[in-house]
Amino acid sequence: MNQPWLISHASRARLTQASRLTATPPLEDRQPIEPTVMGSGEGSGTGALCPGLIYSVVWFIILILLGWPIAFFIAWLYVLLIPFSVCIEPLARVCQSILKVVQLPLSCAENIVKMKPLC
Repeated sequence: MNQPWLISHASRARLTQASRLTATPPLEDRQPIEPTVMGSGEGSGTGALCPGLIYSVVWFIILILLGWPIAFFIAWLYVLLIPFSVCIEPLARVCQSILKVVQLPLSCAENIVKMKPLC
């Protein structure tokens, strides 16, 4: 019967020998760890709130309050006019403009991810 959870005596001896080689040193051989003061790292940050995070929150609010409602309202117009834009050339340019408005939530989401400032 070959049972994978059973380890032979020779395998067990090899495992214990390998674990002795990689075991941690005794307590008296370890070097003491120097205490560090909070904020005394090597980074150049001041510890202030990231302004990009604030911009992302503002873009999210714009997405919820403006982006989605405007896109939902204009999307039906785009869907209604796009089949006729094949026959009427000036309507094709109008549909391209309407499509940019419908893609307003996409622009807001990209600005959220990039943490882009409003100005």
